[in-house]
Amino acid sequence: NHDKVYAGCRLILTILDPEGNPVISSGKPVRIMAGEIQTVEVQLPVSHPHLWSLENPHLYTLISTIISVDRTIDRTETSFGIRTLY
Repeated sequence: NHDKVYAGCRLILTILDPEGNPVISSGKPVRIMAGEIQTVEVQLPVSHPHLWSLENPHLYTLISTIISVDRTIDRTETSFGIRTLY
């Protein structure tokens, strides 16, 4: 929060499948004091995921949106793959 006052906002996370269809979405209220940086931890379960491999590089997209006073103040898209490791 770069402001000099407290900021209340909402973090909206949406995962899209490789075709761009929504898989899961969740929102979480976040309170950030003036001058602070805050890490928010969220778990979003993906049922029956398409696993990433060299032969089938399925990539999902995580859209992270921060909303304050009914306006989007930040939005980021991150591509990622899901794997099973042994």
